[in-house]
Amino acid sequence: MLASVFPLAAGQDNEFNEAIYRAYITGDMEAWEHAVGSEKTTNQSTEDLYQLALAHYGFIGYCLEFQQKSRAKPYLNRGGELANELLVREPENAKFLALKGAIYGLRIAFYPHKSMIYGPKALRQVNLAIDASPNCPEALIEAGNKDWWMPGFLGGSKKRAIQNYEKAIRRMSLSKYYIENNWYYLNVQMTLAKWYSSAGQKDKTSALHTQLIRHEPGFTWILKE
Repeated sequence: MLASVFPLAAGQDNEFNEAIYRAYITGDMEAWEHAVGSEKTTNQSTEDLYQLALAHYGFIGYCLEFQQKSRAKPYLNRGGELANELLVREPENAKFLALKGAIYGLRIAFYPHKSMIYGPKALRQVNLAIDASPNCPEALIEAGNKDWWMPGFLGGSKKRAIQNYEKAIRRMSLSKYYIENNWYYLNVQMTLAKWYSSAGQKDKTSALHTQLIRHEPGFTWILKE
């Protein structure tokens, strides 16, 4: 799964965010798809629009993990449109820049023959996000994703990817915006646990799974893991 939950800030669509969170912890992706497909995009606050775009990002990541590209493709296009709208509103917002970079990264999975086009664009957006706010968790997460998936001879580093994720999680844990009913916060840690496992760090994987169950006892996917 890809790497993002958010306490519900003033003006935020509580019902939508709660639906996405419940869908995430129970693994009910049909409910997730229904929520992102039916949520309106007009007259949305910037925060609501961001949560909707992020939910698209998460659903696309799920579909890719389970080889469901055709299911995800409409949401890829819409997610890109939402990211563009966010950047029109706030061109220097690190979260929005990171999201745009993530969308470009996802496009590589759909169009590998265009990786030489989308790869540099993704990298540029992530670098802009880090430059705008070096401690922004979302920017650190996308920097981590870039480092994990980029070959070493092109500058990727799995060690650095893990370090970026660890730093992002430490930053997130300081704010209720992330730790209360936030699917993204849980998902970042799930991704890190998989990376620990891939790196042979089984003790860290187990400790992170235990921590996640304590944080959210109803987390179905962790119980399956």
